[in-house]
Amino acid sequence: MGCCSSKGRTEDEKQQNASGGMEPKPEVTVTSKSDDEKKSPEYSSTSAIDRMDNRITVHVLQARHLLGMDSNGSCDPYVKVTFTSRSNPNKPLEQSRTRVIRKNRSPVWNDTVACEGVGVIRDCLSITLEVWDHDIAKKDDFLAQATLTGIEGMRGPALPVWLPLKDKNNKDSGEIQVEVSVAEDSNTLTIRDWTHVLELTIGEGVDLEKMSWFKKGHSKPYVRMEWGTQVLHTSKLKNTKECHWNEKGFLFVHEKNNAHYYLQITVMEDTAKREGFGQGVVSAQKNF
Repeated sequence: MGCCSSKGRTEDEKQQNASGGMEPKPEVTVTSKSDDEKKSPEYSSTSAIDRMDNRITVHVLQARHLLGMDSNGSCDPYVKVTFTSRSNPNKPLEQSRTRVIRKNRSPVWNDTVACEGVGVIRDCLSITLEVWDHDIAKKDDFLAQATLTGIEGMRGPALPVWLPLKDKNNKDSGEIQVEVSVAEDSNTLTIRDWTHVLELTIGEGVDLEKMSWFKKGHSKPYVRMEWGTQVLHTSKLKNTKECHWNEKGFLFVHEKNNAHYYLQITVMEDTAKREGFGQGVVSAQKNF
């Protein structure tokens, strides 16, 4: 099983290197390095970081003053988070979404989305936060968006910041509050301070082929499991009508520190957008 996002954070996680600010994209000048420069600690450190499993975590806290798209003047907002690749802008490094908050123009999500992989800190060009209004009878409505750049430069304590949202006409359309952190070596985050090991078994998906997003012969569904900073995913099924995984995963749990965590399980489609199409949330406090 592989990895990537979550709900619930410990104090240790809050102290990971991050910055919620918006920084301009730096200009990059390519120059050759001398042998002495290549031996310098700065050069060696950067190369080492690019070979590590990095993690960028976006904690989507809340929004305010959103546009009411429904007939009653309200909306059912959720946030789609896209990590754009510098090396391949047409294929996001990761794309996921928060849960939907019903009938609320000032929603509180308190959800977390993460992007993990070798060298993703350097490769992440930007993070786009799109706010959508969920509709059952018709297509979802785009409300507004904000974009974060300068991911490589995010250092220091992770602090929540308010970002202005712009609609499709580039007009002000509310604000969104997020907290962004970066971890150069994500392997140090997952097995620290645990009292139990949680074993998960993903069996099968029922009637997934009936969903509108399922494309016969082309869909590659998989399941992502998120617990704090730990994220696992099943293998991606190919050319299948029935979704049978029957795979196990293991998460490290701290009985006290993780008491307010949520286990988030999302059915994903491995397309260029890597979108989530169904999600379930289990409260640790109520079930464990």
